[in-house]
Amino acid sequence: MSKSKPLPPLKLLQELFKIDSNGRLLCKQRVHPHSRLKPGDEVGTLHPSGYRKVIINGRPYCVHRIIWFLVYGEDPGKMEVDHINRIRDDNRTENLRLATSQQNKWNRGCLPESQSGYRGIRKRFWGQSYRWEVRFRRKYIGTYKTLEEAIGAWESVAKPHAGEFFVPAAKP
Repeated sequence: MSKSKPLPPLKLLQELFKIDSNGRLLCKQRVHPHSRLKPGDEVGTLHPSGYRKVIINGRPYCVHRIIWFLVYGEDPGKMEVDHINRIRDDNRTENLRLATSQQNKWNRGCLPESQSGYRGIRKRFWGQSYRWEVRFRRKYIGTYKTLEEAIGAWESVAKPHAGEFFVPAAKP
């Protein structure tokens, strides 16, 4: 599960911020006299991780978690807030959902170092030719002559485990 720290009180967040229709967190009032932000300005900076973060009382918080709290009135706590379309700074309410850490991992693309460009599928020299080997959660599923067969095998095994968080095998 996530190691997220508790968010500031809802009342404070409601005094400081409002959400626009594009999922942006906007400033309602100046936090302190020296702040450059005026009411109506978007708050938060884009972090190298791709998430937008804002500092409140000297501590950084993820904007998508604050938006969840403001919309639903409950701190996500140890749950993670998943971006359905996998765009980390798209914080529209319809793009956010609560997820466990495992569910959130289902909704991610292939790692860049993948040989095939697909999760759980790699090219292996088998006998006298190359074949596509499929693994799911480190378990060997089989080898296939074509990449399409390998993708089908991976999806048939993965879909029952992921449920609504299933992302079909697709190039990143």
